[in-house]
Amino acid sequence: MNSRMGALIKKSFKERYLAFIPGRIVPGMAKNYAGRLATYILSYVMLSYFYFIAATGFGEIYLNIADTPSLYFAMFGVLVGMSVVLFQTHQIMTEFFSTRDNYIMLTLPIKSEEILMGNFLGDILSDFDHLIFLAILLFVYSKHATLTLPIVLLSILNFPMLVVIPKAIITILILLLIRGTRFSKFDKFFTVFRYLVSFVLLGVFYYFMFSKNGTMNIEELTQNQMVVKSAESLTNFLFQSRIYGNSVVGTLPQNLISTLILWAIGIALMVVLKALGKAFYRDTLMVKDASSDAKPKAKKSKVASFKSSSKVQTIAKHEFQNITSDIAFLSPMIVTTIMFFAISFGASKELLSENPDFFSNLDSHMMFIYFIIGLGSGLFIWIYSQSTKGALSREGTKFYLFQTLPISPKDHLNGRILGTLYLTLLYNGVLSLVFMFMYKTPPVGALIVFLGSLLGSLVANMVSLYQGTFNINIHWTKPSEIAQSRGARAFVDMIIAMVVMGVIIGGSYLVYDNTNEIVTTVVVIIFHLIIFAIFYNLALKRYKKGFKDI
Repeated sequence: MNSRMGALIKKSFKERYLAFIPGRIVPGMAKNYAGRLATYILSYVMLSYFYFIAATGFGEIYLNIADTPSLYFAMFGVLVGMSVVLFQTHQIMTEFFSTRDNYIMLTLPIKSEEILMGNFLGDILSDFDHLIFLAILLFVYSKHATLTLPIVLLSILNFPMLVVIPKAIITILILLLIRGTRFSKFDKFFTVFRYLVSFVLLGVFYYFMFSKNGTMNIEELTQNQMVVKSAESLTNFLFQSRIYGNSVVGTLPQNLISTLILWAIGIALMVVLKALGKAFYRDTLMVKDASSDAKPKAKKSKVASFKSSSKVQTIAKHEFQNITSDIAFLSPMIVTTIMFFAISFGASKELLSENPDFFSNLDSHMMFIYFIIGLGSGLFIWIYSQSTKGALSREGTKFYLFQTLPISPKDHLNGRILGTLYLTLLYNGVLSLVFMFMYKTPPVGALIVFLGSLLGSLVANMVSLYQGTFNINIHWTKPSEIAQSRGARAFVDMIIAMVVMGVIIGGSYLVYDNTNEIVTTVVVIIFHLIIFAIFYNLALKRYKKGFKDI
């Protein structure tokens, strides 16, 4: 390794952790250092909890029931491999093949393969997050079996190959795909594919977490042979995981042979990657640069109208197109929806087993329940996903244009509200149909669910639109940077959302406990409209004040 590649590796490593360096401003993150650290600590805590749950399930299956410790470590390899495939493919596309970051280096006396391998190795060295999860895996293993020093050493020694092998394969495929087809928009395909697979995995995970009475049920997961066999089949697809399992536990010859095979595959892939980088990497970046510079076809211009109603409609249409333009913007509400349906389905299983026709009734009490279910889903999905909070940030640098156009603050805000209403009409309508077919609800019941969800989502989105007037980030480079709340402000926003939701639910319960369904429904509607009016006026004051500080 020469000094040039060493400098590139160091550069790539430091860029991965800019947010940890005091005094740096990171787009999409809190400006204060404490806020950034709090965000990262919380994310690591949540991921650690997920890995602990997964390791606990693997321990029950492969250490207690089946007594196959090699598969226990192999399934950890599956988790690492899947995280690389699902969550780092887009990162590879943007960081390894980004002309903005690498085009300048092509003009320097640096070989193209050195740029590629510098990015690759720097990223590998910075990817030590999984070592935290490996420590959790070893901790759970010690609860079921004797944790020896060779197991600890071999699990750490061979761990890098769990990241190197899938990341090298993905990088090689992307390199050949872009170079061979001269078509550079595969990052969109990979992004959509990654999110879709993530949604499926989350749905399965949440279903088994809340499969009984809305509470976590590890026992049912471990006893479901179909799930166990499906999970084990992934070790054939992610072959390095099975080799890793054999390299950690078993006989000494088996450990040594598996270790040599694992490292030989990883080194061979890096040699191939370097050779392909020498042959194709420069041309690949040129292909992406030419594609990104291609000018779109000119569209026929329309005569602009400056009527107040046309401005609101134009902004509403623009807002709807913005939020539906990338799956990353829609992902928070989809994830929250999956969670809601998993919890509600788990909680209703026992109820439906005793009374299969429970949701088929149309008496006044049942219609009130439909309304509350819709109201709860609208509040839960939209206030926790906070999808509309990024309305202003999603504009990017184009937001400066809104500061100069002859648009009144009221028209601007009304356009944003109407745009989110278009989305909620479509989204809640689909969910109501899903609810109707899932629980065999009469169409009238589904309509009431839709109206309740529309009311709840309207208030939730108004709260989020107000929260979105703070900490606006228009200098993002990837949609995922603004898809979810970040920084210390995110904690404040979530507390506000939880307080509003708690007040609504608590107040509704108090009214119902002292009156009847009709009175409660009327009071709840009025209560929601009051909260909507309060946050509408708060947001309007922010819009009138302007956003001169961004």
